[in-house]
Amino acid sequence: MSLITVDQLREHIETDMSDDALQRLADDAEAEIISKYGPHTSQVEPFLLDTAQSFLYLSRPVDAITSVVETVDGVETTLAADDYELVSQWRRINRLGTGTHGRTYWGEKVVVTYAVTDENAERTGVIIDIVKLEVEYTGNKSDDFGDVKMTRKDVRRERKELMSRLAGRSYA
Repeated sequence: MSLITVDQLREHIETDMSDDALQRLADDAEAEIISKYGPHTSQVEPFLLDTAQSFLYLSRPVDAITSVVETVDGVETTLAADDYELVSQWRRINRLGTGTHGRTYWGEKVVVTYAVTDENAERTGVIIDIVKLEVEYTGNKSDDFGDVKMTRKDVRRERKELMSRLAGRSYA
């Protein structure tokens, strides 16, 4: 499901483009965000470990952990909530030796599934700004209108800068 509708986009952008064309631009921007920074609501993060580690760092802010599945010597175990501890300000998850399946270190494979902290307002703002940029893009480096000469922005560079507004929210 898209974060923003065409009607919502039209509140921020004045254009003669069709609804379908605007939706395609929004979908493209949203797909780029998801590709670079992960899904909007949940994250599945696998870890393959070759050294003993007592903690892991998750790539995104955590609202709640849904599941942690650990593999030790080829045996998968879904861990209980008392087997790990989330230190949210660091996005760090510690392995606890005192839990139901207590171990001092993580197994060789760990898959953490979690709900991410809501970033949808920020993501929506970036989508709006990318669509604005794309709507204004003519493909020309500059345009002349009588005595007025307009130099266009480098769309790729501008788009990258807009996307970077989300970069501090993720390690991805």
